[in-house]
Amino acid sequence: MRDERIQFGGRWILECAQHLRKKRSAESLILREKNGCSDIVTDHDLWVQEDLIRNVSRCFPQDQVIGEEETKPLTPHEGEWQWLVDPIDGTGNYAYLGREYSICLALLRWGKPYYGWVYDVTSQILYDSQGRHGVRTSGPERTEHCLLYMGYKTMKDLTKEGVDPYTVCGQFAGVRYEGCASLEICRVLQEPARVYMSSHLKSWDFAAAACVLQSAGAVIRAVPVENGRYYVYACKNKKVAEICERMMPVRLQGKMRDVDAAFCFETGKEETNG
Repeated sequence: MRDERIQFGGRWILECAQHLRKKRSAESLILREKNGCSDIVTDHDLWVQEDLIRNVSRCFPQDQVIGEEETKPLTPHEGEWQWLVDPIDGTGNYAYLGREYSICLALLRWGKPYYGWVYDVTSQILYDSQGRHGVRTSGPERTEHCLLYMGYKTMKDLTKEGVDPYTVCGQFAGVRYEGCASLEICRVLQEPARVYMSSHLKSWDFAAAACVLQSAGAVIRAVPVENGRYYVYACKNKKVAEICERMMPVRLQGKMRDVDAAFCFETGKEETNG
């Protein structure tokens, strides 16, 4: 049954992405703000999620599907298998640019990430838990030789926590932001000088990417905080990870864990940050 689910997940995400590319070029989008102009959902997000629900219900009726765009409260699930989906990660990019977005799918077993798929729809690159991605080098050992990928929401949250985000940024060779958390994380494998940091990810934002990184031997650590959010950082080098740990708010230092240990999906409806 394990292999059947892994085969299903890989097949579904490729087929769904093919249809999504056609929808993006052929149809007008219906946009709705969820929590401000930087947090939107489209009718295409809902279509992807509904497609997964329909296919999982047909193939594995005992499994539960948990989606970012859940519109009603979730009930606790006691079964072995759950599917956690971010139907379009980087919805703003999808809506306004038509590129730099992904479909994220994580298979959970007993509530913990078990296998992940992240599909870069524009570049048609599939990242999964086979551990076959990226380059062999472990990357730089000092942050001065790395690029930090971090958005303005994280900078705001660090400020609230008493951490000066400009001091954090100043310890890196430069700062970038791409607007799609799953791709920013997965690209750590291909770009060893890349470091990712966020304060506001939800479970569906990073569960699949975490499976990808861990299978390839990279570092991704997280800790749950308020309102279903996670602080997360990811990098290729363990020495850089130790430095990132010291950049976290004081209350979180020493509490960041590998995702298998940190992950605690909440079965109630979660507010998303896009």
